[in-house]
Amino acid sequence: MTRPLRHSVLGVLIALLAVPFFIGCRDIADVRDDMDAYLTAARDAWGFRGAALISHRGKVILSSGYGSADSEFAEPNRPSTRFYIGSITKQFTAAAVMLLVEQDLLSLEDPVKNCLPQYANTHFGEVTVHQLLSHTSGIPDYTEIPEILLRRTSAMSPTELLGTIDDKPLLFDPGMDFAYSNTNYLILGAIVEKVAGQSYEAFLHRHIFNPLDMENSGYGRREVGMPDRALGYTLDSTGSPVAAARVDLSVLHTAGALYSTVLDMHRWDSALSNASVLSPKSIKRMLTPVREGYAYGWVVDTLFDRVRNYHGGFLDGFNTTFERWVDEGLCIIVFSNGDEAPVKKMARSLAAIAFGRPYDMPITREPTQIDTTLWADYTGAYQMAPDYYRVVNRRGDSLVTWATEDEPDALLPMAPDTFFTADDHTVMITFGRDDARKVDSIYRIEEHTLYGGVRLDSAQSEAFLLAEQPIQMDSARLDRYVGLYQLQSLLPRENWPAFTLRVQRRGEKLYARTTGLDEVRVFPLSDTLFIHRTKDYRIQFTLDSTGQAARCLLTLGGSSVHGWRIGNSE
Repeated sequence: MTRPLRHSVLGVLIALLAVPFFIGCRDIADVRDDMDAYLTAARDAWGFRGAALISHRGKVILSSGYGSADSEFAEPNRPSTRFYIGSITKQFTAAAVMLLVEQDLLSLEDPVKNCLPQYANTHFGEVTVHQLLSHTSGIPDYTEIPEILLRRTSAMSPTELLGTIDDKPLLFDPGMDFAYSNTNYLILGAIVEKVAGQSYEAFLHRHIFNPLDMENSGYGRREVGMPDRALGYTLDSTGSPVAAARVDLSVLHTAGALYSTVLDMHRWDSALSNASVLSPKSIKRMLTPVREGYAYGWVVDTLFDRVRNYHGGFLDGFNTTFERWVDEGLCIIVFSNGDEAPVKKMARSLAAIAFGRPYDMPITREPTQIDTTLWADYTGAYQMAPDYYRVVNRRGDSLVTWATEDEPDALLPMAPDTFFTADDHTVMITFGRDDARKVDSIYRIEEHTLYGGVRLDSAQSEAFLLAEQPIQMDSARLDRYVGLYQLQSLLPRENWPAFTLRVQRRGEKLYARTTGLDEVRVFPLSDTLFIHRTKDYRIQFTLDSTGQAARCLLTLGGSSVHGWRIGNSE
């Protein structure tokens, strides 16, 4: 839902939208300095650390590193720095499958049970290779299981990982819908190894990496020393960079365990353009979307009125994107060893520079001082579209906002009724007022696009606000939840450490630690519900007749696991 702009904000919005950075139509090589200036500004304004490469029709226009690969030793990022690439791995898994198809060792219509007989009696035994590649299988995503998320720093075999979902029903009939699932590519990796008769790693090196001289690409192993490797960083609750959790890459395996460099990925781009590894027919099949724009390990869409093929990758400490405009011969690769880096936005802006489109230069603004009593004017929920809302609320002396399924972002004042977001100072939020000067609408401006929303009435807004507003509890009340809880495990192995939730109180604050995850502070929303600062981490307690917590339900990443109290927290 949108509403016409009010006169009170019209001038501000026009001013904000009328100052784009615009590059006219020039040869792409002439905008190299503009691209480097953009990436340098991203380093300075956003703390971007990583490497980027832009090429045009096979010629490298820009190849550079930004920020540090290892803060402790002040090691800078370079084009030769190795990054974990997350789900960009999927296009290499898809390529491995297509190579086996070309060799007549595999068919896209083969069901899983023909390749992996041990899964013949599972719900996914009849799923085909094509449905796995295109995420149309309906198989649940194993990475959404809380235990997998929490144990991601420990090694797990593909058999163990698939064992967590082999008895789970499909989300829909195969081929009838789309649901992105890492499990699909885990199964594909197992098929590649079975059909090829060698490890996934060996197959990629023999058929892709070695022929293309991709000497700095391979299967990631944390325990093996790897020169020129970037270390992964994330942001703590204060916004300061800290070392990210060291995920064991076996947990991601053929869905996301590869590492590479921007230089090697440029070689891969050239191989796709020249059909030097795969046949033109196989490449065309890989890049033909099936549902929701997803092809085989690639997403296909339109940006700047041009067809784009891309895929991103994310894991703790790393955020990556690899984007190609095949008709224009443009390739943009942005790798970051900071998982908060907006790499997809950066790639869009670099493409805008190349195509002479408007874009926002990363900037740092200084907030102004305004009367914080105005915060009450803005607090509420706003409907931006059907089933999509933006909430504005006060947290202490700060004003924060979040949209459906997003994390809260602080708002910093620029002028009365006009703010910018703390995470990205180019994103503007401004509020509209009606004739009685009451705030009745919100507008978000990002990348020269305006999104409007209408404020809900007080009763409707209350449900959104109360759902995320912590309540106060004294130490006596908090003590009811302190203890050690045994969590239900899907990996019944004797050598696995206990899967538990430990709840402790320090002062009038409650802290929770689950196996495989750092301790976090949790905030009470009610007598039984506690949340972490991110909205996908929740603990629902069940109290016994004495008012003490006896059971819990831990929700993480959209999935839940049950637990029961087995003792104190010592």
